[in-house]
Amino acid sequence: MLRIPVLSIMLAAALFGPLAEAALVITGTRIIYPAEREEVTVQIKNNSTTPVLAQAWIDEGDENSTAAKAKSPFLLTPPVFRVNPGKGQSVRLRLLAKALPQDRESLYWFNVLELPPKPSEEELDGRNMLQLAFRTRIKLFYRPAGLSGVEEAPKQVSWRLVEADGGRGLALEGHNPSRFHVSFSEVALAGQARTALGGGMLAPGETQRFPLPAGAPRPAADAKVEYTIINDFGGGVPITLPLGR
Repeated sequence: MLRIPVLSIMLAAALFGPLAEAALVITGTRIIYPAEREEVTVQIKNNSTTPVLAQAWIDEGDENSTAAKAKSPFLLTPPVFRVNPGKGQSVRLRLLAKALPQDRESLYWFNVLELPPKPSEEELDGRNMLQLAFRTRIKLFYRPAGLSGVEEAPKQVSWRLVEADGGRGLALEGHNPSRFHVSFSEVALAGQARTALGGGMLAPGETQRFPLPAGAPRPAADAKVEYTIINDFGGGVPITLPLGR
C-alpha cells in the first residue's frame, strides 16, 4: 500500500506540529479480481473525526495518474463519494473489457484520493494552515479463470548471482517463471553475513536484478536467498532457497 501527499493547499504557520495522516483506510493491501466474479467490492473507512470527500479510480501503473486521464478496463462506482467520521463506503469494481490475457495475471492499481474539507474562518482565526490531499494506491490483480498454482509461484522463483555495473559490482538476479505476480517485502542474501536488498515485485516471466551494496564480498557457494512474499491476504510468508538454483 502506498500513500502519497499530493497537494498542499495553504502555507504552514509553524515548522512543527502533529504529523499529517491519511483519514481513509482501505480494507486489505491488495485486491484480487477473479475472472468468474461479476464484480468485486472494496471497503473504505474514515478513521478521522471529520467528513472526507474522496475520489477513486484505477490505472495501469502510472504513479502520476489522475482520475481524468487514467485508463483501465474496469468500471468503478461510485467514483466520487463522501465518508462521514467513523463510517465506511463500498466501492464496486466491474470488468468491462474481456480481451485481457488469459494465460497470466494482469496488474492494475486502485487509487483513492481524499480531499479534506476547507477550514472555516473560525478554524483559521487569522492563521495560515497546511492541508494535504492524500492518495492511497494498492495493487489490483486480475486473475483469469482456471489459472492455478498461485500458492506455489513464490517458490518457483530462481535466483543467481550476476555481474553488474559493467563488472564492477554484483547483483542478485531473480526470475519468475510462473503466471502470477510475486511481491516481496524483503529480499536478502544469507551466508556468513546477511545482506538485505530491499523489496519489490516480479511480474509473470519477469527477470529483475537486486544490486548488492558497493564493496560487498562474493557470497559463498552455500549462500541462501531469504525472501518474504506477500500473499493474497496481505500476510508475509518467509521462504529460503539456495543461491544458483
